[in-house]
Amino acid sequence: VEEQPAPETEPEVEKSPVEQQPQPAAVETAAVETAAAETAAAETVRPAESPAEPEPVPETRKESVTPPAVPEPPTEEVLASIRTDLDRILHLMDCVSEIEIQVEGNTVQCRIAGEHDETILGPEGRTLDSLQYLLRKMTSSRLPEKMLLDIDAGNFRERRTLELQKLAGELADQVKVDGKTQVIPALNPFERRVVHLILQEDKGVRSRSVGDGLFKKVLIFKPGKGRKPRARGRGRQGDGSAGK
Repeated sequence: VEEQPAPETEPEVEKSPVEQQPQPAAVETAAVETAAAETAAAETVRPAESPAEPEPVPETRKESVTPPAVPEPPTEEVLASIRTDLDRILHLMDCVSEIEIQVEGNTVQCRIAGEHDETILGPEGRTLDSLQYLLRKMTSSRLPEKMLLDIDAGNFRERRTLELQKLAGELADQVKVDGKTQVIPALNPFERRVVHLILQEDKGVRSRSVGDGLFKKVLIFKPGKGRKPRARGRGRQGDGSAGK
């Protein structure tokens, strides 16, 4: 009867489950921490996408391109200096003449009149073109940007304009008949502009300048043969030999 104290072993059985319970709690906290870290990382990545909004950049570029540059008319002092330079050149050529200078739009028109018109013009107006080129170089720094300067003597420019308009019309009609490309050789920028402007209204032909330097030739061709002038460009050696 005295051996009954043996049941004291029961508390040892109760201790084992109590000591194993904290392990799942540690696993749960670790999982919560990792999930929180993932959500925090996702939230930090999202704001990085928002700064990519370059909307104001194209707007400012468009505004900067829109305003056109309007040339201001030259002052009276500049016009007087142009007259002095032109008069000096004519004295050196022994071709003293009357000079009239006017501003028409974006162009300074210098008109020469006198008994030396033929000498100032030269063959086919080449001397006049050289004189105009020289005066432009001398006065380019004094004229406003995009301001042009033209010289005329004996109304040569006006007469030449009418001749070129007539010639361009005749060649355009010939192109429409036989389809062959026509050429007007050795034209200065003023003369080429006259040809292009008169043919611009004619939908049956096209025109294009070809060559290097101050004087270039103008091709007149049918619109369907836009590649034809390029083929001629490859044969420039043949055209050059013919011109020589």
